[in-house]
Amino acid sequence: MNGVIDLVLCTRTPEASTIRPIDLKTEEAGRMHGGPSDGLLAAMGSEEPGPASEAEEEILRKHRMQLALYYRALESIENAKRDADLPYREVLPPAILIGVTGRMVEYPEDILDESLDELEGLLARTARMALSSDVPLSDFARLSGEAASVCESCPFHRGSLPICGPAES
Repeated sequence: MNGVIDLVLCTRTPEASTIRPIDLKTEEAGRMHGGPSDGLLAAMGSEEPGPASEAEEEILRKHRMQLALYYRALESIENAKRDADLPYREVLPPAILIGVTGRMVEYPEDILDESLDELEGLLARTARMALSSDVPLSDFARLSGEAASVCESCPFHRGSLPICGPAES
């Protein structure tokens, strides 16, 4: 995962002050020129705040760790402001702005909660690996099945001499 938050939307109403991380994704942009109206284009015109098609749910799941991290960062900042008795904002669930349709798709609570739990586990595991030089590598089993798909974007699996990879390798 790499990148920066593309957009942080702040809103103030008489009832609340909010902030939401939003990331622009350009998947399927080439389909605008004569492609069929399926995939992300199938949700064109939908007014659903959450995913309106399988393709939208797939894109939310694909980028879940990135948006969970952005959400946690903003949540930490806003909580620190609140704890210091400074004005703060309520952090809204992250969203993806799908460039091909112009739809802003908000993460449903179940996907966000699942992503935040997974992020916490990954951060704890990373900290344990970084802080403990005597932990055997066997404590960190290789991933298998669908979970192993993350190996394709892991820096320990890329390059001419990968030091890690899926269990099936």
